[in-house]
Amino acid sequence: MNGSSSNDRALQLGRFEQRTLLETGRDLIESQDPAFILNNLLLISLGKLRVSSACIIVHRPGEDRYVISKGKGRFSHLEGQMLTHEPEIGSLKKGVYHSSELPELFEGLELSKDAVMFHLRTSTHHIGFLCIEPTFRSEAITTQEQDFIENLCLITSATLSSSRMFEELKKINRRLDRKVHDLDSLFELSKDFNQMQSIDELSRTMKFALLGQLFVNRFLFLFKEGGQARVLVQSGLQIKAPEHNPLVLFDIPRVMAVETMTEFGGNRSSKDELEAWATYLSQQKIHYVLPVQSQGETLGVIGIGNKSTGQALAVDELDFVLSLANLVVLNIKRIQLLQEQLLNQQFQKELELARTIQEGLLPKKLPTIEGLDVAAINIPSKQIGGDYFDLFRLNDGGHLLSIADVTGKGVPAALLMANLQAMIHALALQDTTLEAATGTINDFIYTNTPADKFITFFWTKIEAGGKTLKFVNAGHDHPIVFRSNKTDSMDEPNAQVEQIELKEGGLLLGALPTLAPYMVSYFTLEANDVVIFFTDGVTEAMHPTTEEEYSLKRLKKVVLGHLDKTAEEIKNAIISEVNEFSNHIRFDDLTLIVVKKE
Repeated sequence: MNGSSSNDRALQLGRFEQRTLLETGRDLIESQDPAFILNNLLLISLGKLRVSSACIIVHRPGEDRYVISKGKGRFSHLEGQMLTHEPEIGSLKKGVYHSSELPELFEGLELSKDAVMFHLRTSTHHIGFLCIEPTFRSEAITTQEQDFIENLCLITSATLSSSRMFEELKKINRRLDRKVHDLDSLFELSKDFNQMQSIDELSRTMKFALLGQLFVNRFLFLFKEGGQARVLVQSGLQIKAPEHNPLVLFDIPRVMAVETMTEFGGNRSSKDELEAWATYLSQQKIHYVLPVQSQGETLGVIGIGNKSTGQALAVDELDFVLSLANLVVLNIKRIQLLQEQLLNQQFQKELELARTIQEGLLPKKLPTIEGLDVAAINIPSKQIGGDYFDLFRLNDGGHLLSIADVTGKGVPAALLMANLQAMIHALALQDTTLEAATGTINDFIYTNTPADKFITFFWTKIEAGGKTLKFVNAGHDHPIVFRSNKTDSMDEPNAQVEQIELKEGGLLLGALPTLAPYMVSYFTLEANDVVIFFTDGVTEAMHPTTEEEYSLKRLKKVVLGHLDKTAEEIKNAIISEVNEFSNHIRFDDLTLIVVKKE
């Protein structure tokens, strides 16, 4: 009977222990609180083994030490202390250890030789040990008690591992929530930035975002433009920035703490400048420096302090600051590009207006001159140019033909050309000679224009009947008269053509004051004479690959091949060949007048 009764008690005890383990496991799983789980393990173990002193030591991976996480009895005042002993984790295969197996760890905890360590572990991780000190216990720990505590430790280890995973998932979720919030904020800010048309508005919004989003009230944002750095946004800084060159901050390669940024100085000079800035930023309680890059170039640098609560910014928050600064830099470039486009559009409108005005200064239709066939063309290299020609009837029945080339191109050359045209028309109404009028124009240009502005100029009065030319050449490319030999027929290949240059006159306009009067010359045209008036845009047209000039020689050749043609046909032949030679690429204005005596 006694044997049967003893077996029944053992069976009942086993069932009780199973229920205890199941209920404990359920409670631990539902808790997910590491402190509750460890405390529960400790209390159940103390009650089951009827001892008063025990502790739980938890291993800290990567730190080579244990921390006393929970303690009762003589270990209660040791919670939080570190044990520097690090056993060979890979060798810990058992569930229970005694003093002879881990002597250094037992010694570190000052455990007795009767103490027992129960291993807290999962299949993949070592967690720590439950250390039982059986002081005041008269009998040794039985096998059944040891099995119970060992099973309890396995359940605890599993729930503790699950709790750790749960805590890690909560941290990840919090970080994800923060990321989503930051992305939403950046998205909204991006939409606001895209509507902004001024850099000042961008700067104010960035400042409010840092103050309102991160509660940061100390920061400095430098922006680089045109080789210079300027403060775009700042808050909470109380001392004037150092005189040292702020561009040294743009050499910092990545986000870093202010106290470490001097490590990236190159020469002695840049190190001194970085140290000066590091000292200044530290004094202003700026803790981090973040370079803002676009297309591989650092365009901005933001220095930022802690939150207004004194809390340091987390990595995710620094990422938000950097993303915000990148948005600001991108929108600054957008605004600058937009402003540049608006300026270009305005400039193009002004150029179109100037071109319209300039075209109005050139003759819209060439007058008909008795005895002469005339063709002319003006092609500017830019939208507006500095070449000029004119042909109009005088009160005495003659005509005044002029051609000029103003130095330079664009608006300045066009303005000088307009002045020249006004003076020509004004002087044509006065009772003055051609040579005296040339001197008057020269003195006006010399007095009223910069030293680097001058004009090559040729003009001639065509007497009534279109036979006699009275001309002055002020430094212009010599017009050429092509005259067929009277004894030869132009249809014969050996016909001789005389080439006469109209070069008499004086210095180009605006170079010097009129110290000596300009010379006037006369030339009488004969039947079939062809006169070519041109600017250097014809002879200096450039070949796109050889960079060879078209040259006067080529011009003469094409004219000689078309002397039997009309003035319009000769003009078209010259322009066609120049365009073919230069591949329609024009570096200078081109003006050409062809006059043929009938």
